[in-house]
Amino acid sequence: MIIIRKKLDKDIESKNQYDTIISELLNNISFAEKRKRELDQAIAGNEHISDIDAEKKRTENLLEDLKVDAQKFTDELNAFFRKSYIELALKDTLQEVNRYINEKSEYLPVKGFSQEMLERCLDDDECQLCHSHLTKQAQNIIQQLLRRYELAPVGTQTLLKIQPQIESMCHDINLYSEKEREFNQKDIDYDKKINSLEDQKAELESRLNQVSNVEDIEAWIKERRLHEDSIKHDSEKKGEYVAQLNELRKSIEKDQKDLETAEKANIQQNTLYSELNFMRRARNVLGDVEREIVGEIRDKTTAETKKYFDELAYKTQTFGNISIDENYQLTVYHKQTDPNGKMRSMLGSLSAAEKELLALAFTLAILKVSGYDSMLVIDTPVGRVDDNNRRNFAHCLVEVSKKKQLILFFTKTEYDSEIAQEFDPVAATNKRIQMSSNEEESLLED
Repeated sequence: MIIIRKKLDKDIESKNQYDTIISELLNNISFAEKRKRELDQAIAGNEHISDIDAEKKRTENLLEDLKVDAQKFTDELNAFFRKSYIELALKDTLQEVNRYINEKSEYLPVKGFSQEMLERCLDDDECQLCHSHLTKQAQNIIQQLLRRYELAPVGTQTLLKIQPQIESMCHDINLYSEKEREFNQKDIDYDKKINSLEDQKAELESRLNQVSNVEDIEAWIKERRLHEDSIKHDSEKKGEYVAQLNELRKSIEKDQKDLETAEKANIQQNTLYSELNFMRRARNVLGDVEREIVGEIRDKTTAETKKYFDELAYKTQTFGNISIDENYQLTVYHKQTDPNGKMRSMLGSLSAAEKELLALAFTLAILKVSGYDSMLVIDTPVGRVDDNNRRNFAHCLVEVSKKKQLILFFTKTEYDSEIAQEFDPVAATNKRIQMSSNEEESLLED
């Protein structure tokens, strides 16, 4: 029960904590919802002002980047026109020089290979066209070709060195019209994009100019977003705590039922303990009473036994006290003590008649003390008594019969004339028991 009580107290404490937390969450949610409604009214109609302002800033950044790119394009365009102006002015001369070089290259060792290219082949040990490794034979051929270049006129060699630049200029001249169209179109595209972004920026600025407190609205929108997040977060937490609180309530209800059951069991147990303790005390009291009653009965029985024995015994100067122990074992003591002052037991020295007298006195005492004043039946009362004490014992029985009904069974030899003289005058009934001829039954005869 203690364990259940501790668990119940712990659950109740947790429940109170959850109630407090849920109450705080509800207060937070209520405050956030109230503040959100206030902000909704203040922001009404301007919910997207923050997005508009952000879009304006993004447009400005795009416009700035686009103008930088347009300026770079303008620089590139100016360089193109300057270069094209020079090339167009030298167009006829360049074409004539290139034709002349081509005529002279007919007499060169290898058409299409310049002296510089052959020299790079040897330096890199690799073909400049296919990039394969040069064999010994290929190296010898290239060296022979280089010697033929050395024998060519100096003017021809100079023209061959500048021929790539001349050919490149001639190629650019041929592509001029196409390049001019591309640059013009690109310039138009830049203008369109810049104009579009400027128009967009102007429109956004116009919308922003219609609102006087943009910064306040943006701050309110941010605050409202924080309250919305707070409401969502606190609502989720509240749901979690409410679920846990419901489980705790179920647990508390179960604990209370278990505690109630345990308390009932404890009350029953305490009642049983009380009853058991009462029974133990009662048993002790009854034991004491029993011992007291038994002791009292034993004392009365002892006194009555001694009284009857003194009345029946014929040795009045011999027998002293009589004792009865807890097991109701009788002991007769001599009137005289031993040299040490201790009483001497005479139980072992009693005659058969004295022992029967003692048993008779004990029986009479029990009947009197118990309150059951019933008749007394004795079989062969003087059968074990010697001849000297037979008549005395019979006389004692006659004295007893004056106070209590006696039924005595004698054998034929036991009931002699001496015994008959004692009992015949006082006997109320005298019957003879005769065995039948078949010895299966006994018959009473007068």
